[in-house]
Amino acid sequence: MIMSKKGTSSTEMIISFGLFITFLLFMFIYINPLKTAPTSSLATALEVAVKENATIELEKWGFAVNKTLLDGVGCFQINNSFSETDPIFITDEKGNKANFKKSSDNQLTVEKLSKFYYAHKGINGTNPSYNCIPKILVKEKEYSWSVPIKYTIYYNRSLAKLKEAYDSDYNSLKQNFKLPASAEFSIVVSDSERNEIIKMTKTMPRVNIISREFPIEILSDESGIKIMKGYLRLIIW
Repeated sequence: MIMSKKGTSSTEMIISFGLFITFLLFMFIYINPLKTAPTSSLATALEVAVKENATIELEKWGFAVNKTLLDGVGCFQINNSFSETDPIFITDEKGNKANFKKSSDNQLTVEKLSKFYYAHKGINGTNPSYNCIPKILVKEKEYSWSVPIKYTIYYNRSLAKLKEAYDSDYNSLKQNFKLPASAEFSIVVSDSERNEIIKMTKTMPRVNIISREFPIEILSDESGIKIMKGYLRLIIW
């Protein structure tokens, strides 16, 4: 009877020890209490690094055309203020691409979408096959260009390269971002409806996480140039 009690006691000790080890493994693998919590400056460093690697710099000029001149017309023509070699594209105020073409007589034929437009310099979006014949040449006094503004915008091709680097050589990317070896991070890009369109993630712990989300604009040229609204979420731990 005494031997039986000793055997039962030993079994209970082994089970208890096994549960204790399992708990410790869970703590160190999933919670990792010894890891230092990320700081706000580390989250800011990630934000800056992503922006430097996922955006491009462009210039834009705004112009407005008298709406009465556009009624019933599929396109209009204005003087071309850019050189033949300048890579440009044109959008309305909502970021929708307007078809256009440059003519040999230094004119821009622009698709009628709105009263307000932006001409962006930095990426070529001209459509040489656009064959709308304008019925109206808008005189210079009937429209005006704003002063040029330089701006940065997230670019779908740059985001795709960033994801490729994240998936293929995460440690090198982290080193390029100048993040400590102990830090881990995820990046998620969503559209205006918060549907995820680019996802760079790893398994995250439940504690010691900093998450930041920003509204952004994304220049996409996958199926015609368009500037779309979206969100960028950065997570670091």
